[in-house]
Amino acid sequence: MSNVIQFPAVKKDVLDGVEIQTVNLRDLHAFLEVATPFDKWVARRIEEYGFVAEHDFTTILSKSSGGRPSREFSGSIDMAKELSMVERNDKGKEARQYFISCERAAKQRVAPQSHEEITLASAQLLVQQKQRLDALERHSEAQVKEHENLAAKVSQIETNTRNGVPVGYISKSKSHKVYSRGLSRDVFEQLLTVLNVKTEPYVHTENDHSVYTFAWKESEIKSAVGYFIDNAVQSSPHMCSSQILNGKRFRFVKEKVA
Repeated sequence: MSNVIQFPAVKKDVLDGVEIQTVNLRDLHAFLEVATPFDKWVARRIEEYGFVAEHDFTTILSKSSGGRPSREFSGSIDMAKELSMVERNDKGKEARQYFISCERAAKQRVAPQSHEEITLASAQLLVQQKQRLDALERHSEAQVKEHENLAAKVSQIETNTRNGVPVGYISKSKSHKVYSRGLSRDVFEQLLTVLNVKTEPYVHTENDHSVYTFAWKESEIKSAVGYFIDNAVQSSPHMCSSQILNGKRFRFVKEKVA
């Protein structure tokens, strides 16, 4: 039995609503003697060279005799020639010449003879070209829409931040200046942490470097500080202790708080 792989059969298929010549890409893969498994090979080539579904190729699920059905790809002659070209081997060159000869033979068989046939063929060609351009335009519009959505998300993120600090939050340094009521920064940050004041991470620029830090939920700070001070015990004229911080003593005078 011969192990020679035959040229992929050229058949007619419909892409973009137009009947054209196509080739089974799995057969082409076998003929080109590509070492990479077919599924990985065809997916990579489609991504690398920007082939468009229903414009350059179409897919169907093959019938299964009990196992998992495989996905079959039919590609246009142009796609098959390009796939053959990029393999850069003798089989690729052989395949390209074969497809070119098939195209030439097909054109000779259907070459119109009369003026009416020439006019009709020209009109059909224009329709085919328009359909292909429409498909490419739809693909481009989808890409533009995707970029617009991404730009909108970026814009929303920028809108929701002020100098890097998320809206509704306040930086650690500013929160201590505004809401500490005389508590040291260490005690202030401990009490906010223990009382579960919400935080939000963000990035800000400092000396031309990106610094990762977090901010406090501003609406929760005042009540947390008030609760902490109300429950603190003045253990000496200048010191307080707090069960919230597990009996921690800290310098603070409650009587001076209005």
